[in-house]
Amino acid sequence: MMPGLLAHFEALTGPREVIIVDGGSTDGTREMARSAPGVRLLEADRGRGMQIAAGAEAATGEVLLVLHADTRLPADALARVEEALAGGARWGWFNVRYDAGGPWLRLVTRYVNAHACVLGEPTGENAIWATRAAWEQAGGCPRIPILEDLELARRLRRVGRGTRLAGPVICSARRYRAWTPLGMNLRCSALWLAFHLGVAPHRLAPLYPKVR
Repeated sequence: MMPGLLAHFEALTGPREVIIVDGGSTDGTREMARSAPGVRLLEADRGRGMQIAAGAEAATGEVLLVLHADTRLPADALARVEEALAGGARWGWFNVRYDAGGPWLRLVTRYVNAHACVLGEPTGENAIWATRAAWEQAGGCPRIPILEDLELARRLRRVGRGTRLAGPVICSARRYRAWTPLGMNLRCSALWLAFHLGVAPHRLAPLYPKVR
């Protein structure tokens, strides 16, 4: 996964600061990131919330974009974000598409994109971006091991309405292949419901499917 991600960064157009935050991997991720030109490696406690927060704190730019290691941006993604910012946007996300077909995944794609657009709650797969001012006003990314994307979107939504960019970003469907689209969606829906009802994220984290 890491070689493809590093090649992806090189293919993006426009100025950028690339920070990879590792959460204690043992698959050679750190070694590859250290040897990649123009990439800054940080280490943080395992968990997306902790890793995202660490990366945001270390970044020096005025715009932050959160990208999962299994997600790929359009080549002109940074230019699209700049255009949105010039038009007054403060934060937003991209539409998503998965790297596999089938009727269930097409339905999942429509649901994820509609959920982000209608409720203003994009997932981490949507590659959330924000100005540093909006990020800090929202309180940043919560340091929780799971569902940090839902809480981050909630916080940013209080700052103002987000802006959807067409994209799409391309996400790996490996979890859907492993758990089936129906099984994965039922599990994620149960986790979201439990989180909404106040169950602590650290109790929910073991229930999220870990697939390499």
